[in-house]
Amino acid sequence: MLVKGAEHPTSAQMNAETPWRLVGTVTGSPVENPAVAYRYLDGPSPYVLVLLATKSALVWKGGAWVGYLPGTCQPGTDVSSDDVEEKCQKKVVFPYPGTHIIKLSTGRYDAAKSSFEEHDARSFQVSVSGAAPPPPPQPGYTVLTSWSHPTSAAAGEQVSWHAVGHVEAGSVTNPFAGYWYIDGPADSVVLVKADGTSLQLGKGQVAGHALQGEKPVCTTVGTPGVFAGVVFPKEGAYIVAPCAGSYDPAKGFAVHSLARVNVAVSPAPSPPPTQPPPTQPPTQPPTQPPTQPPPTQPPTQQPSWWPLTREQTLLLTAGLGGLIFGILLARR
Repeated sequence: MLVKGAEHPTSAQMNAETPWRLVGTVTGSPVENPAVAYRYLDGPSPYVLVLLATKSALVWKGGAWVGYLPGTCQPGTDVSSDDVEEKCQKKVVFPYPGTHIIKLSTGRYDAAKSSFEEHDARSFQVSVSGAAPPPPPQPGYTVLTSWSHPTSAAAGEQVSWHAVGHVEAGSVTNPFAGYWYIDGPADSVVLVKADGTSLQLGKGQVAGHALQGEKPVCTTVGTPGVFAGVVFPKEGAYIVAPCAGSYDPAKGFAVHSLARVNVAVSPAPSPPPTQPPPTQPPTQPPTQPPTQPPPTQPPTQQPSWWPLTREQTLLLTAGLGGLIFGILLARR
């Protein structure tokens, strides 16, 4: 795949977003996974940042960022850097001043080997101006090896993030992993710690967790267990970066590696309307059932075999009683 067009400024400002574009065309025979690459060959910066729509790619000196179209493209097909991996105009950031050597390459991406095969390229010498930041500690530096951060949030609500750094190429004094508030509509954001406390991080400031003392290669430092999240106080577009580097008590944090993130913060959600408490029906006193009169006993019935009526029986009983009383009285 040949280069059809390559655009890259030959001068740039340090830490400014510099646009670039590369277009390749498939020639001769079909190409599987046609790709474009941004290669950083040499320069004073230990890395450059290739910016996409919602994330950034850290390209170390001697390395490359590669974007490709999955599948097979026929001859005559154009492949642009704008069309691969988040369709957008790609940009680059140079963190140090000086002369940088860049190569824009076309070719194919081998998915099985995770490798790029270059077919054609154009080279650029870019002069970057600006005040040089303090260089990373020598001979080692701290690389950001793991991070997470959402690209959207609601104002006033906590979102989680993390950053993990790894010491490489030599020892580093007080390596750290942390958070950089680069730009946004608020004067500060709120970093929430794992213990529930918080701190205000002003625009342009860095905060993080640092290990004490000189640490050797392969030392890992991270924010999990130290920081729990971040709160954006108002809506708008923010630029932040989980980062890693070193800490000097006299000079502060020096960033060696970062992942730039664009965060769209929406207005705080409206609280739900307050519902009135449910009304209780009036309490009714328990009703007592009406008192029932005791059941009436039916009158004593005479046996069916008795020949006398009730009145005759009473007279007979009274007469017998008087007779017995007279007999008892005569015996006395």
